[in-house]
Amino acid sequence: MGKRVAHAYHSSLDEPLSSKARQRFTIGDSVAFVADLARGLPGAFAGCDLLYTEVAWERGYDRFVERAGGGSDYAEYVEALSAIASSAEQPFIVVCGKAMTRLLPAPKTTTAVNLNTGGKFLAEAVALTYRCALPRVRVRHPGWTDLDTENLLRALARTYRRVGDPCCGYGSTGRIFAESGRSYVMSDINASCIGYIAEHAHKWTKS
Repeated sequence: MGKRVAHAYHSSLDEPLSSKARQRFTIGDSVAFVADLARGLPGAFAGCDLLYTEVAWERGYDRFVERAGGGSDYAEYVEALSAIASSAEQPFIVVCGKAMTRLLPAPKTTTAVNLNTGGKFLAEAVALTYRCALPRVRVRHPGWTDLDTENLLRALARTYRRVGDPCCGYGSTGRIFAESGRSYVMSDINASCIGYIAEHAHKWTKS
């Protein structure tokens, strides 16, 4: 059984990593930039064939806003996610706490999933799908979990070519797609997260 490598994950439960703030970063066909999702999904996401995000839980949302130096409130954040679920043209997968499911439009499917936060698991998460279904996931590390977000993203990267993540944190979604030879569009309210991506994204793409 192979050894799983832990990667940085921006969690409200952990101290943030120190990275130089960046407003925008590009590498090849991929891009990451600062944006407040509550103000609407940026136009750059129109070229993605999949939208995927692991969203802030209500109890940690204010901590993310504080780290970013300000932002919209939780109700506006949920409203923006609901708009994507209802109106975006692309398939959309949102991984969230079970409590958020009552605040979002009814999904096509709801599947329990382990939220893989850099090698640690946060329980009680679900993956909600809109305009798509989850792919069949081959578990590469028996004994860890039947379905976690790392395995899910790798399966999605076998089908979709360009992923969009509007709550990207330290860029796990883009990392996995880049490692699979795909591209990404990512945004986050926190410029330090974009800085972290700028410092590490060159390691994600195979030469």
